[in-house]
Amino acid sequence: MPTSVAATRTNRVRVLLADDHPLLRKGIADMLMEHPDLNLLGEASNGQEALDKALDLQPDVVLMDVTMPVMDGIEAARRIKEAAPGIRIIGLSMHEHEDMAVKMKEAGASEYLTKTVPVDELMSAILGVCVRT
Repeated sequence: MPTSVAATRTNRVRVLLADDHPLLRKGIADMLMEHPDLNLLGEASNGQEALDKALDLQPDVVLMDVTMPVMDGIEAARRIKEAAPGIRIIGLSMHEHEDMAVKMKEAGASEYLTKTVPVDELMSAILGVCVRT
């Protein structure tokens, strides 16, 4: 993403997207960039990269896939929350099992959504975690 685009969108909710599937990441990234209230800061393809970019970019929200290589999303979420408690995390996964949602929330995620969620619900969740105190 060009720096000039990010610079013109600084008053919007700043999002980091972490998912190891390039096609899915591209689709979500395109939707985020089209939303008038969101600013996609960057993308990560594994948990370690998500951790590094979150600490560097300090997004408002990290959309975090649960199952990723190098470091899974649960551990990445835990480390992000330890180092930067103000960053909100939304777990995003193909797993619909309740135990996965519980693990992600125990790691510090504000929300847990499955990848089958409607687009408007995903966008509402991103905006919603930013208005909570």
